[in-house]
Amino acid sequence: LPPLRELLEIAPDHAPALFHLGCICDHLRRFDEAVPALERLLRSVTSLNGSSRDCFVAVRALAHSLIALGRGDNAERAVESLRLRAATDGETRHWFARVHHDAGLDFYVAGKLDAAIRQYRMALALWPDLGGVAINLQHILAATHERALLTDYCIDVKEQELQPYLFIACMPKSG
Repeated sequence: LPPLRELLEIAPDHAPALFHLGCICDHLRRFDEAVPALERLLRSVTSLNGSSRDCFVAVRALAHSLIALGRGDNAERAVESLRLRAATDGETRHWFARVHHDAGLDFYVAGKLDAAIRQYRMALALWPDLGGVAINLQHILAATHERALLTDYCIDVKEQELQPYLFIACMPKSG
């Protein structure tokens, strides 16, 4: 980390250094250091589109760090403001659906079920076939005794998809 910090002293808006510092700090659970770097990086991004994979990794790391710091409202606002600035092509919608899904997982782990439900619903609105989202949403709705019609989403769960998800349930395909 010292070389990244030295580079940022010379060039404070150096995007690759901000990206790596923020993501590494998030990974090391140094969330209070990750947030400023990632926020500065994402403020400098002029456009978000499906080819900007690093931007989505940064958005994901920012949301994760904010949720871990107990600033879930800030995480939701940050993701939403970036989504509103993003392109509307399919690939971009898919990346944001993944960001919302991952934020839903973080909120679930933090015990913030209402926020997790909002994130999963946003992910489904953006990309209904994103694997695991409807299943995770169904799990939380069952835990909170809410009911929702999730059968509008065609879900074929393959064995290799089972590992990362919280809950697997049989759901009929819509006909």
